[in-house]
Amino acid sequence: MKRFLLIMLIAISASLVFAGGKKESTTSSDRAMYLSNQGYITPANEIEIDAYLSQVDYDYPLPENASVNFILDAEQKGELAYLQLGMKAQKTAFKDLPKFNLAFVIDCSGSMSSANKMDWVKDSFEIFIENVRSTDYVSLIAFSNDAAVYFPATQMKTYVEKQQFKNKVQSMRANGGTNIYAGLATGYQEVIANYDPTYNNRVILLTDGEHNDNRKTTEDIVNLAKQYNKLDINVSCIALGTSADVNLMTDIAEEGGGSSRFISNHEKMVETFSTELDRLLVPAARDMKMNLKLADSVTLLETWGYKNVIDGQSVSYELDTIHNGDYETIVTELLLSGDFDKSKPIAWFSYSYKTMENAEKSGSAIPVYLVQKSADQSATITGERIMQSEAYIRYARLLIDIARRSDNIAELQRQYNDAIRNNGTNATVYTNGEPVLPVLGNVDTSDTIMDEIIYQLNTCIKLIENMYADLLRIDEAIPGSQFNKDFQILDNYKATFERNLANCTDFRNRQNTPQY
Repeated sequence: MKRFLLIMLIAISASLVFAGGKKESTTSSDRAMYLSNQGYITPANEIEIDAYLSQVDYDYPLPENASVNFILDAEQKGELAYLQLGMKAQKTAFKDLPKFNLAFVIDCSGSMSSANKMDWVKDSFEIFIENVRSTDYVSLIAFSNDAAVYFPATQMKTYVEKQQFKNKVQSMRANGGTNIYAGLATGYQEVIANYDPTYNNRVILLTDGEHNDNRKTTEDIVNLAKQYNKLDINVSCIALGTSADVNLMTDIAEEGGGSSRFISNHEKMVETFSTELDRLLVPAARDMKMNLKLADSVTLLETWGYKNVIDGQSVSYELDTIHNGDYETIVTELLLSGDFDKSKPIAWFSYSYKTMENAEKSGSAIPVYLVQKSADQSATITGERIMQSEAYIRYARLLIDIARRSDNIAELQRQYNDAIRNNGTNATVYTNGEPVLPVLGNVDTSDTIMDEIIYQLNTCIKLIENMYADLLRIDEAIPGSQFNKDFQILDNYKATFERNLANCTDFRNRQNTPQY
């Protein structure tokens, strides 16, 4: 009789230890690296292709005599084509930026003590406060079960105010639950206290957890951000660590007129607060509206980037804000008809936006052409920007597939254990990924299920190896090392599956050894 239960596969999928998300969240290489280093596979519902595209700095040129520069690329790959719209905002020196009215809302729940995340915050603020100007207002709110104002909104006129702020930051301690609503609401009140339409009025939310106070829902939190966005008070979010609700952070930033970041370590936190904070806080243009009018012989398969509305051959996008010196990317995947005339435009591009001085800017019916290349090049991408984007699209799709296969392996584990408990009977049989009808009676199905588990593990390993080789080829064709984090993620994934494969093989051998 087979008496042992299979227990070691539970660690494959992080979805087994994460709460389910509402929708796909902003997970890219930083967060996937953080998870994979701990032996987790990023859940499918956390992988968003948009996030992988938006993480890439395509080195778009800065605008000349404008707030935003638009860059258009289009290239064929077989019967498909990819059209990429890049945006680059003007870069203003920190000393010349609009005055700040900022409220920092800091998670001080018990989980912030793990991995020294509270020290990340304290060290980063030591750097940040030295860059604050005498005209800027800063406040500090700490929240756990409830929220408290640690440092009320104060103009940083002298060294004295800066030192007082530092002292309050150092006094924060991690303890209690995670009431994000209370923290955010208190932060907004501190900004309102000194609201000035000529200032950059903003809340910055930092958390490593999920809202767990039942007095308010996550929907209430998002609605709060939406309400204050209408009052010209925006919110930006920083998610720390594996347990942060990145779904919620994305929604808050999207509805609150800001942006979100995932930060995985102390070094990245310090970098963000020392050199990148303006990209998180300071808008360069707003109310951006873009439109692509596709040629009649072109079919839209999918698009990534921002809110969009599809109406026949027209695809319209909206972006609330683009920040100082920041870049944004929209990519469309298109199907070309056999009779498409490559000498004609694949699409026409139009845009409008408002500068921070409230001036209207626009352009219309700008033709977009495919890169002209020889017939033998039509099956491959030659342009560096689209080459990298198309690689990330396939890479993210692979990670989604791997995550779903991991969930399937976990389900197979459950079925295997059910079969063992029933002396090898009453289970569902899978063959090379295809389920068959449940088997009832005295038929022993446990070996067949174990074969399927091993098949799925081998399949995941092969898929990972193929993607690694493909990314390596592209990395060699593009200047710089673009995929270093992704190579490490794939290595970590492969090691996880190989470890489980070895355990499964050993487990099956022990199961088949007669017990006396």
